Amino acid sequence: MSKLKNKLDEFKKFILGLRFKGSGILFLFFFIGIYDLIIGFGINRYAVESFTWPSTYGIVKSIKIRVDKTSSGKTTGNGISLSKTFYAPDIGYEFWLDTKLYSSNHLSFGSNSYSNKNKALAIANKYTIGQKVLVHYKPDNPGLSVIELADPDYWRVSILIGFVLILLSFPLILISIINSLKNLIQNRV
Repeated sequence: MSKLKNKLDEFKKFILGLRFKGSGILFLFFFIGIYDLIIGFGINRYAVESFTWPSTYGIVKSIKIRVDKTSSGKTTGNGISLSKTFYAPDIGYEFWLDTKLYSSNHLSFGSNSYSNKNKALAIANKYTIGQKVLVHYKPDNPGLSVIELADPDYWRVSILIGFVLILLSFPLILISIINSLKNLIQNRV
């Protein structure tokens, strides 16, 4: 039993002794790549599907610019906050299907948030309260609807970036691990 415990302790020291120098950024790129793939495939699926969804007319009920602030909780050396402000056009609309009223403010699939307020205003200014709009809705879930069809190619770029980050970082992570193992073995001999 003590022989097994010694082997387990030796293995534990071996694992804890691994140092993946410089590989932290590689892991970051790898996980950003995975995130891009997940988001890209999810959004792209709806962006592509929405072109085949049925549509009906709805009415714009509200128009506003939503302000979202992000905060990293950090400040620069001179006390300036590292928060960022984003602006999103928030277009509320309603539409009827059969005898049921649906309401949404989902403009399109993808990011509708901009760091430049004028971009958000330009989109919001395309609409007026009471305006008739064409609403594309998911047939089995009409609550999921959009009034602007997204460009699926936009999300293909996210998918491509995800693949590139994974393909570049994964082999480098393996090389880093192998080199760490080599160094550890050489240091033990």
